[in-house]
Amino acid sequence: REGSPSVFTCRGYLFVFGGWGHGPEQDLHAGSLSELPLSLTSVALMGANRPPMTYESKITLLEDPVMGGETAPGSPVRVVVTGGYLHGGYRTECAAFGVLELTFPAEGGGPPKAAWVHAGHMEPVSNHSATFVPRRVAGPTFPKGYLIVYGGNRQGEVS
Repeated sequence: REGSPSVFTCRGYLFVFGGWGHGPEQDLHAGSLSELPLSLTSVALMGANRPPMTYESKITLLEDPVMGGETAPGSPVRVVVTGGYLHGGYRTECAAFGVLELTFPAEGGGPPKAAWVHAGHMEPVSNHSATFVPRRVAGPTFPKGYLIVYGGNRQGEVS
């Protein structure tokens, strides 16, 4: 897969999202880090409230790893997908984001599940960085934390 699929780890799993395959992809694969060799399986993406398919988007875990996560074990985890390109040839930055909620079955209960729970608009961007600032750092103005989207390409130009 090319076009920078996003890779992240969460609760003992490695996840791979999107990128460019036969056009922009919006698929999710997961593999247990406790099972070697690592084997990725497809995770169905439920929910209709999703952003458009892009490549070169970024996916950011909305959890504080330093504090052991901001969610209780067994509760859902959210990740946000931001920006990316809508068309081949690195054209047309995406003006959307989507929030994907991951749920984890009890031990031995199968792979994680995923559902789109929110989509919205943002300034069009691709090839950017996106970092979650957790509530313990964000201060009282941002009681749930916030997402910083920095740099990248905007309207075909480097920002």
